[in-house]
Amino acid sequence: MTTLFLKAARSPSQARLTCQRIRRRRTRQLEKYGLQPLEPRTLLSAWNVEDHYQLTADANASPSQIVADSLGNLYTTGWANDNAAPVYEGAKYAHAIVREKLAGTTAWTTILDYADFDDVPATGTVNTISGIAIDKFNNVFVTVIDHGSFNDTLALVLERKADQSAFSVIDTRTDGLYHSITADASGNVFAAGSIIETVGGVRASHWVVRKLAVGKTAFTTVDDFAYRNKQVSTYQPATGIAVIDSGAAAGIYVFGAPIAYENWVVRKSSDGGKTWKTVEDFDIDATNINTYNLPRALAPGADGSVYVVGVATYGNTQHWIVRKSASGNAGTWSTDFDIGGTDKFTNFSSGNRIIVDSSGNLLMTGQSNGQMLIYTKSYNAHTKKYGSWSLTDQIDSPDGRTVAATGLAFDNTGKLYLAVRTVVYFTDPMTSSTAWYVLSRPLASPATRFLSSAKSTAATTSSTRDPLQSVLTRRF
Repeated sequence: MTTLFLKAARSPSQARLTCQRIRRRRTRQLEKYGLQPLEPRTLLSAWNVEDHYQLTADANASPSQIVADSLGNLYTTGWANDNAAPVYEGAKYAHAIVREKLAGTTAWTTILDYADFDDVPATGTVNTISGIAIDKFNNVFVTVIDHGSFNDTLALVLERKADQSAFSVIDTRTDGLYHSITADASGNVFAAGSIIETVGGVRASHWVVRKLAVGKTAFTTVDDFAYRNKQVSTYQPATGIAVIDSGAAAGIYVFGAPIAYENWVVRKSSDGGKTWKTVEDFDIDATNINTYNLPRALAPGADGSVYVVGVATYGNTQHWIVRKSASGNAGTWSTDFDIGGTDKFTNFSSGNRIIVDSSGNLLMTGQSNGQMLIYTKSYNAHTKKYGSWSLTDQIDSPDGRTVAATGLAFDNTGKLYLAVRTVVYFTDPMTSSTAWYVLSRPLASPATRFLSSAKSTAATTSSTRDPLQSVLTRRF
């Protein structure tokens, strides 16, 4: 910390001038340093394994997201096998799982175990939670994909009321999939996914957004989008949806990868879902049709910009990409962050989650070359500008295997949580092995001088508003 001394002045005007010089010097310091994140591996508490979940011993499991409600309760979603079955769609007995940790407690408990095995033992069934949202009333919504045989797949929305009663099915579709769900500040719920149909003898899909208005009991379709046309496009999923409730970038954003992951597309509605416009169409390697581009999460910037994180392929290299819109203009985008990996099975790079705190600081997680990383981007409230992305933490695998962070959230005590999947890849992917972990660490300790923000009213991440998002910053 820099200490400034005020020298004795011979007149009031000289004193005022000296104070002005001090303020200018202080401003220059803030402009130079901003709110700097911690250096990697410095002054950080160790990560603790909070939850290592298996439905049965030696069985595969994988988390997908972790979120917090306004009371500080935490929820982790994913899937788990009840035997040592393979990972992919040929697996049998995969359960869709939601686990909960109540505020002020240490135990994680399973509050939803959805298992519909209508096709067992013929083809097997994989059930998984694809999205989770918490509305302003603290009702919990999850989207479930119930994979049976190819022509027997259900897309479900389940709700658990704030009174913590059991989950109940409130929407069922047999013609598509739900991939993500969110809620706005008024309590309206939006689910995004795809509709699958046969057009001209060709099985095709196009993405869809459906809305459950406050006080209503049924979802209605508010966006039905085909990137090219339904006959040509074989797979056009909307994989994520987010709401920015206020500010220059306010609106509903849906994002995905139409045309079999060739393009990274973002669409926006500024009127509650009545009308939609494509605001981003990104392809890192337009000359290669065999690319894999997938936006995974979205967060608002404090300066009116929008940040989208995900993965994009250039040649044979997969990159962790952040795309940023211009301040107040969701139609102009640029690449704000790009690191690349090498091997698409174990050493690829990918951004997975991004959140924002009440001060506008951004925090994202992903993996690159087998390492799980956290980057921060600090916001300077004095200059109203962002600094550069800085590596804040590098996290080792809890079991020594290839590791990926799939979720990121804070509770109401300032503790940071990661949902983590570890994987062992074998020559035959059907025999690959996965594990479900939740890691945590406190953001402050007596040995450090930190500011951690309280409850945030910032907008949503990819699947739900997280009102407890905060980023650790250094005090000057």
